[in-house]
Amino acid sequence: EIDFNGLIALKAGLNSVHEAQEKGKQMLMMQAIEPQSPSADIKKYFSSETINKELIRKLTALHKTVINKDNAKIDELLKIKGIDVNQKAEDEMTALHFAVAANDVEIVKKLLAVPNIKVDTQNIGKMSVFHDAAYMGQEAMVRLLLEKSDCNLVGPDGFTALHMAVQQGHVNIIKILSKAPKINLNARNSYGETILHIAIEKMDTLNAVLAI
Repeated sequence: EIDFNGLIALKAGLNSVHEAQEKGKQMLMMQAIEPQSPSADIKKYFSSETINKELIRKLTALHKTVINKDNAKIDELLKIKGIDVNQKAEDEMTALHFAVAANDVEIVKKLLAVPNIKVDTQNIGKMSVFHDAAYMGQEAMVRLLLEKSDCNLVGPDGFTALHMAVQQGHVNIIKILSKAPKINLNARNSYGETILHIAIEKMDTLNAVLAI
């Protein structure tokens, strides 16, 4: 796991974890005084000119902070003018992809609140975050993303999120998606398969599909 605190400490020339923690306290104090602006500590290292700088694996500060699940720093970074929440890292993963991969609902909520967030961005494997959540059986995440995602978006091999849920046997996800107003229950993947074709191999899944 990437140590973002360590990165900041290194840049500041700090010699110990204790000193880094003291810097963190200063950041929180500044936030209390000026809640609508980035803290002095964050301002020291990031500006509108540097916030989207790519490091190893094309990761930005936001990517690393999401990976480390550092909610406080995410709040700070999102206040910086010019931050690109849709910037892609290696394999065309966005910060939202990393948050969904970690099944972190709170971070996803923060990112979805950003006005220009692109929810349906697909990575190098043509997977959107909605596809990921359905494939992994993340019920809370699917409910959250369903409000802003294209539920019929085509992913790898022509699979929709519903195709993936059926393939993986996620009965609860099938129930959630089947009730979406715009869901296409008859969509076919690149092999001409509907969800019924895929479900026929698994009895529990088949029962869920037939109950739609």
